Amino acid sequence: MSSFLSSERGVGLKVIVLGASGFLGASTSSALFSAGHDVVTVSRFPSDAKRLNVLGLQAISYSELENNLNDYAQRSWIDFSWSGVLGKERDSKVQLGNIERVLKNAEFAKASGAKVFVGIGSQAEYGPVSGSI
Repeated sequence: MSSFLSSERGVGLKVIVLGASGFLGASTSSALFSAGHDVVTVSRFPSDAKRLNVLGLQAISYSELENNLNDYAQRSWIDFSWSGVLGKERDSKVQLGNIERVLKNAEFAKASGAKVFVGIGSQAEYGPVSGSI
């Protein structure tokens, strides 16, 4: 399957990185791939995954992941798919969608047989805060 970026390598970890086209997701994907791990990158907009393309990586869509979940069995999942991390969206209803998406992604990970799921968010899930978190 072409979306497996390095499946023939058979070395190291098998990881799915969600939100891979963002700053943290792309950096993590690149580091994992460079270290010889088998990385599948997932993006809401895979055709616009410029950060990944520059690194020589390609992203698949969430629907491709969902429709072919068995092809991605027994992988660790890292979820960077948090939206609205800048400006006014940090304290908006966008954050509720983030929580719903991460919960859905965790369910997909569980259904795929994943033993590890790491969800990365922002301060926004804590709501407005006037001091340090």
